[in-house]
Amino acid sequence: MKTLSNKEYYEFIFENYYDAILLARPDGSIFRANPAACEMFQRSEEEILEIGRDGIEDKDNPYFKAALEERALNGKARAQFNGVRKDGSVFPVDYTTAVIKDENNEIWIINFIRDMSVYKKAEDNESIIASQMELYANYDYLTSIYNRRTFLDKLELEIRKSKNFQVPTSLMMIDIDRFKYINDTYGHLAGDIVLKRVSQILREGIRTKDILGRYGGDEFVICLPETSFDESVNIAERLRSKIECVTIKQGSFEINVTASFGIAAYDCGANEDADSLISRADRNMYKAKMKRNNVYKFNL
Repeated sequence: MKTLSNKEYYEFIFENYYDAILLARPDGSIFRANPAACEMFQRSEEEILEIGRDGIEDKDNPYFKAALEERALNGKARAQFNGVRKDGSVFPVDYTTAVIKDENNEIWIINFIRDMSVYKKAEDNESIIASQMELYANYDYLTSIYNRRTFLDKLELEIRKSKNFQVPTSLMMIDIDRFKYINDTYGHLAGDIVLKRVSQILREGIRTKDILGRYGGDEFVICLPETSFDESVNIAERLRSKIECVTIKQGSFEINVTASFGIAAYDCGANEDADSLISRADRNMYKAKMKRNNVYKFNL
């Protein structure tokens, strides 16, 4: 096996190094660019030498300027900013730079540049995955409103607020009338369309501070902070009327939709918990369903 001289050894590293290596002068002119640099910046070595540092690095980036200042002070620096390819596209790079002197005491700048696009894409993908996981954990997959667990967590918080500040809070339970009949007669796809349409009406018909969730199956729940029982009845009647006007077309069929509402107002003085409040609203909802398309107007 042939023994490499120091010059051959360094030339081998220069030619085969995975990251870009630029040998430059302090004024930004480039003396050598390795093959990885040519591939990274989509230019031949001659082109890189011609345009110099300003042609391949985002010189307006504040991190780049800070790196040059740090190198002037400490003889080396590391920063992350943007590189510029021949086609004008900008990409993130990790930049390591150092001042060196040769045997003639001439000053050179050695730059190592790593393309961080792959790593940035991986970070973005991780962020997207994390957002999706949060979405799946907190929201109902079909209607895109809060799922039961998340709704109950938020209801507990509102009950604590109501108790601490002695302000009214009401809970509304909504059940779609004859939903099993809709599924059995028109199919589960039609049932899904009905669920999504009703959830949309409920979402658009409440305030920003109100909390809407899918409790399960064809049941929805709404927490109405700072809202009395009588005010909740008025809101329920308005929502009931809007749902009543819905006609969903499924093939040659038209599906008319109605819903029944049960309401319970939180009793600040009775030390009531979330389960008790839900039970009262649920009982009132089933009383409303005896008539269908109805709001039960008693706070029992």
